[in-house]
Amino acid sequence: AGKSWNFLSTIVTGRPGPYNAATRAGLARDAAAPIWEPFLAADSHGKLVAYLSDERDKKNGFNQLLNHVVSEDGGKSWGPLVYDVAIPDGLSRPGMAIVTKDGKGKYYMSYELVSAPGYALEPRTNAAHFRTSTDGLNWGDPKDPGTLIQDRWRQFPNGTPYIVWSPWGGPNGTLIASGRSVVRNT
Repeated sequence: AGKSWNFLSTIVTGRPGPYNAATRAGLARDAAAPIWEPFLAADSHGKLVAYLSDERDKKNGFNQLLNHVVSEDGGKSWGPLVYDVAIPDGLSRPGMAIVTKDGKGKYYMSYELVSAPGYALEPRTNAAHFRTSTDGLNWGDPKDPGTLIQDRWRQFPNGTPYIVWSPWGGPNGTLIASGRSVVRNT
């Protein structure tokens, strides 16, 4: 019940990621290859899934990408990496994946997309996007940036997005998305 913990396994390993503005902007390729922002959830079969922001594949044009690994034994061991949002433009940085499931079993992944074409680099715009899945594992074409979360006034959550589903608010419930701030897409 969370009173004690034991080490089971290492999900993945990366190298330290000290802040380097040129590398984060996709302008330099240094030895940093960190893994950030893990999120754990269960897929449609009850298997444990770790969703990760990953900087280890810069050589193939991914400044940062979102991937996941699955454990079939409750976290003792992990399967292969699967790319979920991976845009090989050397600039885009999808990150901070959060996954929720609605009352009908459909999965939603929210994430920020930093340094995407058409958005300001500084001050940094981290537009919140989402994707859907029927099983929590298959999210569509990894090169697709997904759907921008925005309201009818073209405002969108910006940075550190989070998404949850509530059974309240309508016949199908309500998805609630939040972010660090709100930006208007002009």
